[in-house]
Amino acid sequence: MEMARNVFAENIDALKGMLLLMGNHLERSLEELRNLLQKRDLKSFEFVKTEDDKVDQLEIEIEKKCLSILALQAPVAHDLRFITGALKMSTDLERIGDHIRKIARKYAYYMEGTDAPVHPAMVDMINILRGMLKDMIDAFNERDMAKARQVIARDADVNAIQKEFFREIIDVIMKSHNAEQASACVHLLFIARSLERIGDHIKNLGERIIFMETGELVLGRFSTQTDVP
Repeated sequence: MEMARNVFAENIDALKGMLLLMGNHLERSLEELRNLLQKRDLKSFEFVKTEDDKVDQLEIEIEKKCLSILALQAPVAHDLRFITGALKMSTDLERIGDHIRKIARKYAYYMEGTDAPVHPAMVDMINILRGMLKDMIDAFNERDMAKARQVIARDADVNAIQKEFFREIIDVIMKSHNAEQASACVHLLFIARSLERIGDHIKNLGERIIFMETGELVLGRFSTQTDVP
């Protein structure tokens, strides 16, 4: 029995390590995305693609590990919440990687058609998101529920910037008589929307972490306590 428990603990540690590694890859990807937008360096685009491939592979490995644990060791209570939460966390992290890659590709395409500088609002959003992701990964590693809740609240800052940016860009499109300028603005709207979605996924991570640790379901402004110990 003790040996089985040791094996289970090793599997849990391995899962945690893979999730932390996914988070580290995504932090670097967000930094390179900012470099792409600010320096217009296509090497950053290639870096983002490589990191996304690593994140995709880790998601597959986590899914296999979780299914193996569920099938062979039948975890319950807190352990079961951790396994199912890890599955969902890996999905959110993988989708963050997808959004970063799509933004990088869209901006690389945008660069080909315009010499216009990046809008500072997008850089602000990336800076906030990178800080949110780092702090959320720290909250997971440290089992710090207060920090997870604080990061969830910061998603409102991203939403506020995105809404203001949308209003500004839509106004530019409405007043524009230049088809190329209007097309470039559409690309920027897509990028801003994708950045906002990254914030949603980071918020999801916080909700998963709180449930894994406490059994509390955090759904937007509402939360409920489950009966699972």
